[in-house]
Parts: sequence; structure tokens; C-alpha cells
Amino acid sequence: MAGADGGGETRIDRLALRVPGGKEEDAKRLALLVAERLAAAGRLGARRLPAVAVTLPAGGPDDLPALAARVVADLVRQLAARP
Repeated sequence: MAGADGGGETRIDRLALRVPGGKEEDAKRLALLVAERLAAAGRLGARRLPAVAVTLPAGGPDDLPALAARVVADLVRQLAARP
């Protein structure tokens, strides 16, 4: 995940989600939900990060909106912790 450019806008060059055991349509929906929530999070600050990892508990994605919210909350937390 790449951080923001000098203009204060956050740019994500690549977002990869691995959801083992899930259905392809669930993975696509999760990716869209994560992207929507990241956009709604607003400016995340000017940071350049080679990668950020979010680990979630094992099991299927039963509640995709809640899973997306959890992913975004963890990403925002990690970005805020970086100088």
C-alpha cells in the first residue's frame, strides 16, 4: 500500500485481499466495501508505506460489511501510528 503524494491526498497504488476459503463474489464484494470505506475515511495523511498487513480471525466472511469495517479500522490505525 503506498501512501499519499505531497498534496495531502491519500493514494493507494495496490490493495490485495486474500480471503482463503471464500467465494469469488464475496471477495469482490469485500474489496468494494473496503475501497468505499477507505474513501469515506477521508485523508489518511501523507505516508509512503511499502505494505500494510491486516490479520483477521479464521473463518468465513459471514458479515462482509463488518469485516470491511474491521479491515479499514486496522489500516487507519496502522497509518496513524506511522510518522
